[in-house]
Amino acid sequence: MEDHSIFNKAGDLNKILIKGLRNLPRDQKFLLGDRIQNLAGDVLEQLIEAFYLPKDQKGPILRKVNINLEKLRHFFRLCFELGYINSTQLKHWNDPVQELGRMVGGWLKTLEK
Repeated sequence: MEDHSIFNKAGDLNKILIKGLRNLPRDQKFLLGDRIQNLAGDVLEQLIEAFYLPKDQKGPILRKVNINLEKLRHFFRLCFELGYINSTQLKHWNDPVQELGRMVGGWLKTLEK
């Protein structure tokens, strides 16, 4: 993984969420908002960790990243269904998650070789 674009994409996701979560209702900023932000931060941290681990130890961390990305998708959908974000915001939040999922999947495939 000489290309660090996966880290840039994870950083972009965190920036999008930091800005977007400000608009949640006050009572949800510290519940749902914190949970989402923590998951997004975990994704970035896990990607960095996987980058520096030996090849045979990267797989489990990358699978954990995929699980956290799926959790984010579900929390985003919950925000949408509760009316905290609109469909445009949902797409804006989901797009980098989808791209990160594809990138992680590609990284996992390179480990199988």
